[in-house]
Amino acid sequence: MSETVVVGGGVIGLTSAYLLAKQGISVTVIDQRQIGQEASWAGAGMLPPVLRDGPKSLKTITKQSAAKWPELSQELLSHTGIDNGYRNCGAIQISLENPEHLSKDAELWNQAGAPTAQLDNQGIQEQAISPEITSAFRLPTMSQVRNPRHLKALKEACFSYGVNFIENQAVRQFETSGDNVKSVVLENRKIHADSFVISTGAWTNDLLKAFSLQIEIIPIRGQIVLMKLPNPHITHIIEDGPRYLVPREDGHLLIGSTEENVGFVKATTENGVQGLIDFAIQVVPQLAEAKVVKSWSGLRPRALRGYPYIGQSEELTNLTVAAGHFRDGLLQSPVTAQLVAELVTGHSSSIDLAPLNTFN
Repeated sequence: MSETVVVGGGVIGLTSAYLLAKQGISVTVIDQRQIGQEASWAGAGMLPPVLRDGPKSLKTITKQSAAKWPELSQELLSHTGIDNGYRNCGAIQISLENPEHLSKDAELWNQAGAPTAQLDNQGIQEQAISPEITSAFRLPTMSQVRNPRHLKALKEACFSYGVNFIENQAVRQFETSGDNVKSVVLENRKIHADSFVISTGAWTNDLLKAFSLQIEIIPIRGQIVLMKLPNPHITHIIEDGPRYLVPREDGHLLIGSTEENVGFVKATTENGVQGLIDFAIQVVPQLAEAKVVKSWSGLRPRALRGYPYIGQSEELTNLTVAAGHFRDGLLQSPVTAQLVAELVTGHSSSIDLAPLNTFN
């Protein structure tokens, strides 16, 4: 019998499995597709230092997670030999439509504990930003990670600790007895366990519809374009609200992202891709000469209440849920997984989860 079954092989599920397996717990991870190939893979890997809005407990999760990223990255590198690309690269915040709001944005970052620095025109143009953009500030504590590499490192680390993976198998139903889940039923087998973790992102609603848990998570499609820079002078992330440019050290640049409520339609569109390219060229004119390598999309799990669900069910005491992180799942995964491991092993939670465990 596997002691713990984790349903959902994204960054939160994999990190949870890794932390549990390190404690000597037998873990099986089940995913309806290939491990780590959904929203966790599709994003751009931005890691803000703090969360400006949301419940206090979620702000704590974010701040502590940001602090854990260097240690976790080094640990995975030492254990697997895979460099996940974690770097403290800093970010430049701009606003094409409302530059007058930038001073307020900088104040909000400062109040949340992330220092900012106003940039003059020379500082702006050092990043090849258009001379028409004259207002910007720097967020020096912004970091990034190459999320596909991070997922690969997590999977390898899980393998080394004996985690069992079941891919391309959807959970058909749960079998329960009293206040416990006893097993998950797949297409051709049944998996028994002592505890179960649900980290299935945008698919969580359907998976838990048999229970009386009040969870509302919807998929929000985000399209991304990958370019190859002719002259890779951009070293900082450049952000304008939900849109961004993320430079990689090998000269590639990620441009994102749309936010589309289109259900479970994971596809790129001509308008979506072209809109991102136009945005990028408006911000950095030299990108008109850049080569478009490819584009893709992912389905981010947005909790309608505005913040994720993390906690255990009162009805089913061995069922833990961690889902609905929207754009911050990668960022918040180190401490979210730590909390999942604490819940599964019966330890007191290191962070007050009451505000996030309101789904019973």
